[in-house]
Amino acid sequence: MYMMSSVNWVEAKRFYMADSRQSYQKLAITYGVSKSTIQKYATRHGWAKEREQYRDEATKNFMRTRQYDIDDINSQHIKIYRTMQIIGYNLLVRATKEISLGNLKNGASILKCASNVIGHGIKGERKILGLSKRPKKAKTNTQKEKDITPWLDLFEQFNKKPKNQS
Repeated sequence: MYMMSSVNWVEAKRFYMADSRQSYQKLAITYGVSKSTIQKYATRHGWAKEREQYRDEATKNFMRTRQYDIDDINSQHIKIYRTMQIIGYNLLVRATKEISLGNLKNGASILKCASNVIGHGIKGERKILGLSKRPKKAKTNTQKEKDITPWLDLFEQFNKKPKNQS
């Protein structure tokens, strides 16, 4: 018959709790006792329930930590996307200056770049925040038609071919 005193129960419990692959059979082999000896002692002292609670708590802590990591990364990404929007705004101001100085081609090029940067910044920020790609249009009964004449004039000036000067 196996002797109960041959098992260091504190150590056996520590091994059992530390590794979910640790079984009563492995402990029995390690300490040179029968599996039923380990099982009876463990059942009497609630090892299985305690290990399950320990595992559940460890899982919760892991998930909590992961959520903090995800939140931190999302905050960093939002800062990047907002910086992109600021850069795009600055490009927009620069494009306006170029156009007002008569540098239409350069102004249009900068304007296109500004539009792309702002668009990517807004799209990225909305994605991080879990918002739809495009905000829904507000329904209004009295929508005013936009005057696009200034844009058409700008387009015509941009597309004018310079006359050959001889």
